[in-house]
Amino acid sequence: NPSRIPANAPYQFSNMWPKLPQPWYFQGTAGIGIDHEGSFYVLSSNRIHKFNKYGEFLFSIGKDAYYDEKSGQYITPNEALYYPWEIVFDSVNNFYVMTEKGIKRFDKNGNFINDVKRKSNGYELMIVGNDIAMDFKDNIYVTNQYMVWKFDKNGNLLKSWGKQGTNDGEFVK
Repeated sequence: NPSRIPANAPYQFSNMWPKLPQPWYFQGTAGIGIDHEGSFYVLSSNRIHKFNKYGEFLFSIGKDAYYDEKSGQYITPNEALYYPWEIVFDSVNNFYVMTEKGIKRFDKNGNFINDVKRKSNGYELMIVGNDIAMDFKDNIYVTNQYMVWKFDKNGNLLKSWGKQGTNDGEFVK
């Protein structure tokens, strides 16, 4: 538990840890997560990189966006994760990633399972927020500036609370 490591604990710098395939370096890292087996995942640009607990590279998923000269636009491939910044793990090590395009669910081997979407009045809506967390029952919590939503792992809304304001149960931006 990192919160139990004393601030004055000795540490040792290790060059090229984790071990990255060469030539390759992290670019624009936005987040990190550790699954129940001790593997860690680095969120970087439009990709996720998985390493085992010894820092050995296991796989990457996602592709970078690129500039298309013909159309004059940036193209985001379907495989791109589009700026992932938060990652959580369920009880079987599936991982859920908060991106600019909503929550994406993958199995522990990096295979895409589905977009976790909120169901409302017969519509499926992307869930986008500032932060994501998961409880021991695999429920997903998402925050934005003023609210907290609780979903089951399939995106069914279980509960929500909060609104903008300064009274009890309200959030200040």
